[in-house]
Amino acid sequence: MKKFIFCLGVAAFAAGCLKPIKTEVSPVAKGITIYNCAVAQHLQAMEPVNVAFRLHILLSEAQAQGAASLDDVTVTIGNQSKMLKEVLFGSNSLAATLTPSGDVWTISYPSYSGSRSIYDGNPKFGTLTVDTGGSLLDADGAVWSVSTLPDASPVDRFGVVWVNSYSEDHVYSEFSNLTITRQSASSSWNIDAYNVKSNFSGYIPSSWTLGFTLSMTPPAASLTTLFETMLASEYTLSGDGYGTSFYALDNTCRFTYNAAELKYSICNYAPSISGGDARATIANDTYDITSTFPASHVELVWNPSATDRCKPSLTISYNGSQDTQESN
Repeated sequence: MKKFIFCLGVAAFAAGCLKPIKTEVSPVAKGITIYNCAVAQHLQAMEPVNVAFRLHILLSEAQAQGAASLDDVTVTIGNQSKMLKEVLFGSNSLAATLTPSGDVWTISYPSYSGSRSIYDGNPKFGTLTVDTGGSLLDADGAVWSVSTLPDASPVDRFGVVWVNSYSEDHVYSEFSNLTITRQSASSSWNIDAYNVKSNFSGYIPSSWTLGFTLSMTPPAASLTTLFETMLASEYTLSGDGYGTSFYALDNTCRFTYNAAELKYSICNYAPSISGGDARATIANDTYDITSTFPASHVELVWNPSATDRCKPSLTISYNGSQDTQESN
């Protein structure tokens, strides 16, 4: 399987792919290819974290509002009251079903129909289970475990639709026991997973391992709901992911993706990088990369904007050269 990377999209708490640049235009173009190979797999592997935090927000608001049903939980967006479940998990034909059984929630998304709401992020399909252990994610000692269904039928296979100007790519994932663990007395969580398998239909799955810390810094002003607080907060992601990538040059290449204090803000209801560093590396021991890539790693630095947190400047360094590119 040999591909040149194209940008797939942006996922919650993850850096988005960069626009491909022709080699004759920029000396860092091949570095961008390495980065996109690594970050595409990172994005896919982190999507279940997005789902889990949406569930946490919904359950927390239901508890705070004393709601008898999840359908009774509302939030104000602009000057309109909206059902929070529909904001977080879709409405009508786009709605996911949420089914509790003890401490375990089964979340099933419908097949992608080609449309989505502005709150949806990347469309998802298939089924996940979330074992909350009987607590919310902000409780001391909270550990949530997210898994796909073992031996899932075609309709239940979990995946993400990466929508861009070129195509709509359906990418499947299989994993068990992706854990989200709250650090004691803090607004930080450890995110860990081993052997996340992702693939386009009919292709050999990747194998990806990740270990990250996600921290939330609430706004200085107190807000009414957790939903509002999370929209106004700043997030920091640090850690590593490594393994083979479903969107790589071939399925034997191994990559590492490192986030060094990456800062995120919520812009137009989607997470967007606002500062920090990231590094991507292609291993040179399983594939002869020297004829294709003059260097095995690329470094990216997002420099915060003084006027708009959603529009940082980006510096890309590769093989002794630097270039700039709009990151959002």
